[in-house]
Amino acid sequence: MPTAACLFPGLNAWFYLSFHFKPLFAKVIKPLVRSSLEAIIFHSIYEGSPMRILVEIVLQYRRAVIGVFLCFMPVTGMGASQNQYEPGYSIQRTNELVNIDGMLSESIWNEVPVATGFWMSYPVDDRKAEAKMQTEVRLTADDQFLYIGVVCYGPQDYVIKTLKRDAEFKDGDGFGVVLDPVNEKTNGFVFGVNPAGVQTELLVTGQVGRRQDLEPGRLPRGINIAWDNKWFTEVTNHPDRWIAEIAIPFKTLRFDDTKKTWGVNFFRLDARSNSIHTWSPVPIEFNEFDLGYTGELLWGTPPAKTKRNLAIIPYARTSISKDYETADPVAYDFQAGLDAKIPVTS
Repeated sequence: MPTAACLFPGLNAWFYLSFHFKPLFAKVIKPLVRSSLEAIIFHSIYEGSPMRILVEIVLQYRRAVIGVFLCFMPVTGMGASQNQYEPGYSIQRTNELVNIDGMLSESIWNEVPVATGFWMSYPVDDRKAEAKMQTEVRLTADDQFLYIGVVCYGPQDYVIKTLKRDAEFKDGDGFGVVLDPVNEKTNGFVFGVNPAGVQTELLVTGQVGRRQDLEPGRLPRGINIAWDNKWFTEVTNHPDRWIAEIAIPFKTLRFDDTKKTWGVNFFRLDARSNSIHTWSPVPIEFNEFDLGYTGELLWGTPPAKTKRNLAIIPYARTSISKDYETADPVAYDFQAGLDAKIPVTS
């Protein structure tokens, strides 16, 4: 059976405003409505022109009516407000030597802010992650490295699919950081580690698409998994948490040394509950790699550019061959050389 609210949708707004804006109704709206109704009834009886009076009332009190609707309108959009929230993290530099051992024993880790309060991103995106499964992230830096200290709370029955680097990272437990050093939401870097200390790194080279477009077992489009670089991690496991300590050399990143704001997000993969948590909220239909939903990494003094990350890889190859049909002597071949990787820009 249809209710009064279904037949008269305006009643929903009326009851909501009556409850939440009692003083406004008592002093302004109620007298206005009463006097308006009395005027309409009076003129209906004695002059027979209620529509004219109604129009005059609306015109006279149009500002009050508009104000009431403006008060009501934001209420309808509150459910999605967390997906518009962009958190910020002010990074503090350190002169202390940070030993990458997975212990977070240096004093700087007790002095810097803690990024926590992760949101659910999948399979729902309308609430915070449970306290027992929360994640804490701390950051600091010196002239050479960006340091990240991570505490992932939860029982120790982790899901680790493989110990092979870069393989099936999203199919198990893990933590990742998304960096957009130029903060233009077009290109970025992803560094991830799992409870066994296995690393993965990715390049984000464009729009990564929506989650529902992702094929099973495939990474989003716009992700380059072939990118490899040298960075450092150590992980320790405890009954109610696992801890990761990460050092990313600035020379592996491309950034503008005049920009004081980088884009950043952190994500946590929990395979047991098949859930994904993010520090800066990411709507359920988008991927945790999406640069459109990063928070802000705020630098008091931006890192200076370092020398180019030149990589030289020596190689040697040898072979032995013999043609038994022609009875030729054994032929030996030896080759050696160098492969060099030089970034075009930094």
